[in-house]
Amino acid sequence: MRRALVVVLIGTLAMAAWLAPAPEPVAVDLPVTTTTAGPAVASSFSNCAWAIADDTRETLVSIVTLIDVDVQLTFPVAGEIRETYPESLPGPGASAIPLSSILSLGVSPSVVEFTDAPATAGVVALGEGLLAADLCPSSASKVWVLPGGSTVQDRPLDLQLFNPFPDDALVTVEVISEEGFEPAPELERVSVPGRSWRTLALGDVLPFRQRLSVTVQTEQGRIIPAMVQTSGTDQAIWTDVGRSEVWEFPLVAVGELEPFLAIANGGPLEVTYTLDVFTIDGPVEGALEGLVPAAGHDRISLGGLAEGEYAVRLRADGPVSAVVVAEGEGQVAATSGAPLAARQWMLPGAGATSATRSSLWFLNSGPDPLTVTFQLLDAGGTVENPAKITVPAGTVRSVALDQVGVSGVIAESTGPFSAAWSAETDGATAYSSGVPIGE
Repeated sequence: MRRALVVVLIGTLAMAAWLAPAPEPVAVDLPVTTTTAGPAVASSFSNCAWAIADDTRETLVSIVTLIDVDVQLTFPVAGEIRETYPESLPGPGASAIPLSSILSLGVSPSVVEFTDAPATAGVVALGEGLLAADLCPSSASKVWVLPGGSTVQDRPLDLQLFNPFPDDALVTVEVISEEGFEPAPELERVSVPGRSWRTLALGDVLPFRQRLSVTVQTEQGRIIPAMVQTSGTDQAIWTDVGRSEVWEFPLVAVGELEPFLAIANGGPLEVTYTLDVFTIDGPVEGALEGLVPAAGHDRISLGGLAEGEYAVRLRADGPVSAVVVAEGEGQVAATSGAPLAARQWMLPGAGATSATRSSLWFLNSGPDPLTVTFQLLDAGGTVENPAKITVPAGTVRSVALDQVGVSGVIAESTGPFSAAWSAETDGATAYSSGVPIGE
């Protein structure tokens, strides 16, 4: 792919996109689904609720596919389809499309459609002191839960509400903090016009909150939300992944970042949980225990649980939502977990930012050792011969990526495991989970 655009031509592309005349709206039928599943599934479309391109920031729309596929990116703006962008990829293959080569209007959500499945998409945002990544959901649930936010120390926290569908949507945003339920008239019955979006600045509505858990209740239509946390110039993006009694997090801590686990319980009964830790030497089951009250949430510090690289698994006696958020001086990163282990994973965006240090993370929480094979991909297909790494039972392993010409990764094994990836610069860090491929 035109990787030089990201580093060398971003300013040129941004100016060209800004000066280009607006194209005539194109009629496109956007996919609709009512499933309550989260984004972690390889499907025939993905909804990217947040991406940004302007004079100082760029977003790569990252795509991974197992089979030959035609791709179309659709950008709704103010009730109309502002722009579309076609792409064709071999299978397996991956692409990292600079948003500024299509639009450079600031925040620009999009729908990514595939002519066949399995395929998936994610976003990677980068700029001076900025690095963020997330998956793009392949569902449009009636209820979305996004724990893990904070508005302390003037840290902006935005809730992005993307409505890619032609019908208007109406939602109510419920927020729980350390103070309990936070009634806020500004968050009740919020309208989101069709083929448009709204950004709610939660830091303005509820400032100085240590922890916030957000539930988006859809009363009419459908929306796709994303949480955007800012620390200094760095940002983190995450969205709802559904509810599960088990969550695996292969990626917890990178560098000097301090990680914590945010858990939200939207059910009518309290939920008890157990946290297991996995290091390169083996598991420590039952490292932490606790409970989350009914319609409540908890925030657990994960710092100091182990030395070196480690992963965690959350086991609960009821369905919960969970996110890992890691913080440092002027840095923030976040990632959803894996509600299940799988034998094959897609990792959109892994290695796509050539100016960063990127790593793959593999967790084997099972009783048997595994050999994980991972394939680096770009728009032409496979980049190199597949590489392999042994992951003993009950351990986690990381692999530094050779990023030359890489836009994404596929990883597989004969047994179930979970996967994620990270990227670092000197002043910013990004985390992203992977997407499991069904049998």
